[in-house]
Amino acid sequence: MLYETLKARRSIRKFKPEKPDRELIEKLIEAAITAPSGSNKQPWKFIVISNAEVIDRIAKALHKTMDRFSEHVTERYKYAFRVYEKYFSKFEGAPMVIVPLYQNITVISKFIEDDMPAKDRDRILRMEQHIGLISASLALENLCLMAHDLGLGTCIMSGPLVAPDEIREILGIDSTWEPLSIVPVGYPDEDPKPPPRKPVENILKWIE
Repeated sequence: MLYETLKARRSIRKFKPEKPDRELIEKLIEAAITAPSGSNKQPWKFIVISNAEVIDRIAKALHKTMDRFSEHVTERYKYAFRVYEKYFSKFEGAPMVIVPLYQNITVISKFIEDDMPAKDRDRILRMEQHIGLISASLALENLCLMAHDLGLGTCIMSGPLVAPDEIREILGIDSTWEPLSIVPVGYPDEDPKPPPRKPVENILKWIE
């Protein structure tokens, strides 16, 4: 049953206007937080946006950022760049948006003395950042699978993170938290075909 759900889930970018009930969204969050996390720190939070004006503000901030970036794109690639911009902003038409946040985890850096070599210290800090990111990503996958099971569509969009400061300001996100993605949520108004997947034999390495 689980494998069938994994295969059936799709990234949805076109939604019906109807907003899901609050209870359904809370079920998504309840499913999300069953995910494992490093040292059980549970370094995640979720912001749910049902206000169309706020969603529009995020979209406009994204477009403004992309406009600024486009000034440094060669003429040859401007069209392709603008295609990405449209792809990044597909959340504009969703009735609701979820913004998952993650926080770096302190695991062993608090035990380190000041004289540790910078290279080793950087390794530890990078590992702790990755733990927070990986943990929140596991929660996000749970959320999307639960959404599919409840008849909702989602799409994990990392493209809008080209405007993290603007997203942070609009949503009042504390400086100790990082946005993980923009996730539109709603009732699907499309039925995408499954995208091609790399064969297992191409991505699997055994060491025996």
